[in-house]
Amino acid sequence: MSSTNKTTNYLLPQFISTDKPTWLGDVNGAMSTIDSQMKSNADAAAAAAATANNAATQSAMDAVTLDVNNLKDAVEDIQVDLQKIRVYDGQFNTGTLAGNQRHSVTVTLPAGYESILAVIPFGFDPSTSWNTVLYFDGASADGTVSVHINGASSQYYSIKYKVFYTVA
Repeated sequence: MSSTNKTTNYLLPQFISTDKPTWLGDVNGAMSTIDSQMKSNADAAAAAAATANNAATQSAMDAVTLDVNNLKDAVEDIQVDLQKIRVYDGQFNTGTLAGNQRHSVTVTLPAGYESILAVIPFGFDPSTSWNTVLYFDGASADGTVSVHINGASSQYYSIKYKVFYTVA
């Protein structure tokens, strides 16, 4: 005789004192039901985990894609900025300083000048005194760049410089 009562959800056997359970009917049937439901639960859990992992992977890939796109934009901006850089190759200047006075050099940059990035001296030869110094005075809105050389009285110098600037 099978069980008098059954569980609510899976209809597993529940016995009362007068029931006479059977191994082949009651117990084997209950074990089959339990096994089937456990397998179904495991499959559902694995599917949920896979879905969660896929969502996390997609989210991470989306974040990486966004980072890559931001880097591409930054590189493009840098490339545009680099294309705006120009170099004015200053003339070679020589002279003799008189009584610690300035010798000024004025350069007018081409039209479209936007800003000065640097004035870099090279080929600087203060001859006998390293007290001779090149100064960058500044630049005006029209692109006029002024530099001067200051040093000891009767000091010979020779200098060449480059002006790095940007255009609009």
